[in-house]
Amino acid sequence: MKRSFIIKYTIFTLLAVVSMSSTVFAKENTVADKTNKEMQQIIDKSKHDSNELIKNWDKLKVTATPKTSKEINSINSVDSEAAPNSVGSVGDILVTPATVFGNGPITGHAGMVDLNPDLTIESMTSGGVRRYTNDWKTRYTKALCATVKNADPEQAVDYASSKIGCSYNYNFLNKWKTDTFYCSQLVWRAYIEQGIDLDKDGGNAVLPTDLVSDKIDINWRSNY
Repeated sequence: MKRSFIIKYTIFTLLAVVSMSSTVFAKENTVADKTNKEMQQIIDKSKHDSNELIKNWDKLKVTATPKTSKEINSINSVDSEAAPNSVGSVGDILVTPATVFGNGPITGHAGMVDLNPDLTIESMTSGGVRRYTNDWKTRYTKALCATVKNADPEQAVDYASSKIGCSYNYNFLNKWKTDTFYCSQLVWRAYIEQGIDLDKDGGNAVLPTDLVSDKIDINWRSNY
C-alpha cells in the first residue's frame, strides 16, 4: 500500500510539473506574441511617419533667418574637413526620415550636435554611442537641424557625452534604459533629463520622427 501511495504521489507530482510547465510556456508565448505585435506596430508607424514627413518636407517651417543660419554655420571651424558639410550649434538635434534606423526595420535616424559643432553625438549599431563627423548636410538626402525651445543645450550635450561608450539598444520598445541607447532614444533622454519631453506621442518607443514637434525650432533643412 505504501508503494502504491508513492507511485500515485509521483504520478501526481509529474502531472503537476507538466501542467505548470505548460502554463508558463503558454504565458511566455503570449508575452512574445504581444511584443512581436507591438514591434510590428512600431515598424509600421516609423514607415508611415517618415513617409508623411518626406511628403510634407517643403512645408516644414524654418524659423532661423538667413543671418541666423549664417551665424550658425560660421561657428563651425572653416579649416576643418567637416566644416563644409556640418550644420547646427551646440545641442541642436538632427533628424532624417530618409534612412534605415540602425540597419534594421525602423526608418529614420537622429543625433545631436556636440560642443564642437564639427562633431555629433550619435548611437549607431556599428559602434553604439560615439562622436561622429558632423556631415549631415550631405550624409542624407533629407535632413533637418533644430534647436530645442527653453532648454539648456550644453546640459543636454553633457548628458549625451556621459553615455559615450554605451552599447546600442536593440529593444526599441524600451526607451527608459539608461545603459544602452538607440539613436532617437539618446536625443530624447538628453532632454528629458531637464524636464523636456521631445516624444510627441509618448509610449515605450521614441522614433526619430517623434522628435519633430512644436518643442523645436527648425533652423535648417535640406532642400533636395
